[in-house]
Amino acid sequence: MAVVFCNNNIEKVMYSGYTIDKIYACGGELVYSSTPPTPPDNWKAKVYSNDSTFGDLYAYIDCSSTSSITSSDTSSWIASTSGGQRVPIAITDINALWIGECTTSIERNAFKGFTGLQYISNFGANLVSIGNTAFSGDTSLERVTFGCKLETIGNGAFMGCTNLSSITFCYSDCALTTIGGSAFNNCTSLTSVTIPNTVTSIGSAAFSSCANLSRIYMTSSTPPSLGTYAFYNVSPNFNIIVPQGSLNAYKTASGWSEYADIIYTT
Repeated sequence: MAVVFCNNNIEKVMYSGYTIDKIYACGGELVYSSTPPTPPDNWKAKVYSNDSTFGDLYAYIDCSSTSSITSSDTSSWIASTSGGQRVPIAITDINALWIGECTTSIERNAFKGFTGLQYISNFGANLVSIGNTAFSGDTSLERVTFGCKLETIGNGAFMGCTNLSSITFCYSDCALTTIGGSAFNNCTSLTSVTIPNTVTSIGSAAFSSCANLSRIYMTSSTPPSLGTYAFYNVSPNFNIIVPQGSLNAYKTASGWSEYADIIYTT
């Protein structure tokens, strides 16, 4: 349904049982759309925000200059409404993020402190690296699914994402080799994580202070290098599950031997 207002103060309106498709000003000018267009391939990133006046707003970065997303790209977002108005979006008001297929890297601090961000609806399939503290402190982020070309998750990339309860890696043709130090430090909603068999390095404190983390499933028969305090201050019921035939290899490997009493095989 469409809604028309004949005043100059358009406010957020709740219509129980209806989906509002469009809101028009009195002269018929479109100022709100609940279904913004699907981003084309040449957009690096797109964000969504719910505004009390305009409803769902979106803003984007294109790929005209580089395929990397930096903190300077994401420090301010301006949405242009169909009525020609330019509306600033605070990073704390952004609740959804879309990463484009042309994006190959997310640089240091790019989305740090986006405390309203709940969903990353598309994590670009060609993304190779996530920089240090790229999503650090995004306390509303609930789940992340990584693409198959991702090779590196930087130090502190998701540190302090306290509502993050699900991280899913690619397990077919996976390219991931490195999980950086403190990458998921203090992700207190995580309960279990399965590490792809391509990972060769897990940094210091990578999962430290994940207070509810009770299971790490390792899929590689060869233990990756493991930094100090990687699983410090996790759940008291924490266990490490490794493939059959690799139990001794993990129990005796440097770093892993510290957890020998809680390493089990499938």
